[in-house]
Amino acid sequence: MKLGAIVAMGGKHCAVHEKEAAVSACRQCSKDLCKSCVMVTPAGTFCSSECSVLHREMNAHAKPAAKSGGVGGRFFLFVLFLAGAAVALHYLPMTKGQPYDLIGRYLDKASLP
Repeated sequence: MKLGAIVAMGGKHCAVHEKEAAVSACRQCSKDLCKSCVMVTPAGTFCSSECSVLHREMNAHAKPAAKSGGVGGRFFLFVLFLAGAAVALHYLPMTKGQPYDLIGRYLDKASLP
């Protein structure tokens, strides 16, 4: 497809050149842009270098907040895993008709001379 054959975005027009059809929108400020106004970067299309820099800075500040969990979350998952294992250890032998008393077995061995 040739650059001149780009179709307008739903009948929208450029924010700067009102007679030109918009082919893209700024990723930061959402202005509609014509083919002569659009600035293409690896991060997307922008109306100016200021919007490109602002977008990069906002994403750099947002990334640490996107991290979830941390030590507290990992500890919670570990405790949840241990609780699940304890429940499975308690109920799994009962499916064979034999209750399994881990604490009783331990106490019986501890009381032997």
